[in-house]
Amino acid sequence: MRKYFHWGLILTVILTVVLSGCSGGGGGNGSGGTTYTPGQSTTHTVGSVSFEMHYVPAATIPGSDPVANAFWMADTEVTRELWNEVRTWGTTGDRGYTFANPGTASTDDHPVGMVSWRDAMVWCNALTEYYNEQNGMNLACVYIYNNRPIKNSDNVACDSVTAVDTAKGFRLPSSSEWELAARYIDGTNWTPPDYASGATAAYTNAVATGAVAWYSDNSGYESKVVGTAGNATLTTPKTGNSNALRLYDMNGNLWEWCFDQNGSNRKARGGSFSNPDNMVTVSSVMSFNPTDEYSNYGFRPVRTQ
Repeated sequence: MRKYFHWGLILTVILTVVLSGCSGGGGGNGSGGTTYTPGQSTTHTVGSVSFEMHYVPAATIPGSDPVANAFWMADTEVTRELWNEVRTWGTTGDRGYTFANPGTASTDDHPVGMVSWRDAMVWCNALTEYYNEQNGMNLACVYIYNNRPIKNSDNVACDSVTAVDTAKGFRLPSSSEWELAARYIDGTNWTPPDYASGATAAYTNAVATGAVAWYSDNSGYESKVVGTAGNATLTTPKTGNSNALRLYDMNGNLWEWCFDQNGSNRKARGGSFSNPDNMVTVSSVMSFNPTDEYSNYGFRPVRTQ
């Protein structure tokens, strides 16, 4: 579960002073009462790399935990190109970021794997600071330890991090947010628990599952270019099938780290290229050690509206 600051105005003032490149309480899109439609996209750019995020409205899936706030979710898992752009920026000069793992992928358009939960969480802070610097924004970093943004993923302090609930910087989704984005159809109808996200039938239907997910039956036990499930052309990102919110690979390709704790572990959702069909469903959830890094562990960032 997330832990939140509840220390009132004094702490708010302190955070504003100390957070440096993560200053401010939010800003960004959506101020002034702007109305967004489910699946609407917005483009973010850092350096020479751009990525899209899609709008996910607040909602409650019957039988699941409610999601009280709307949020934006990246339309694909983090690619090697985006990972390296942010990681290089964060570890250059005196910016102070350290990553335990360099991350790996076959090409720049493949999702980056071999990243731990700690790596993913710290990377989100680095993305926030980089985005602020590049775009004149003041989004607040979400992940804080001892009143400062945490910047070292090779540190046990990561496991005691606080997620500031008012911060509008980039972060990992909660497990409930991930499920909402995976199961959303129209706000009234929801993808059934035994389907892959965007599929037209249950996981036992290999055609329906293979149309939206890379898993053990169709992947050759290796990750694929992001967003290519269901498309014979495997070299061009986002040419395959998505779900109703135009999010790709919500099931399969890589497990996606979420923020939530489960004992000393952290949750991950969605299954991967190496898992069987029953593990690439919208209800699939596992818990892994936050320092684990395997080729089928990745993530996608979100940002609170």
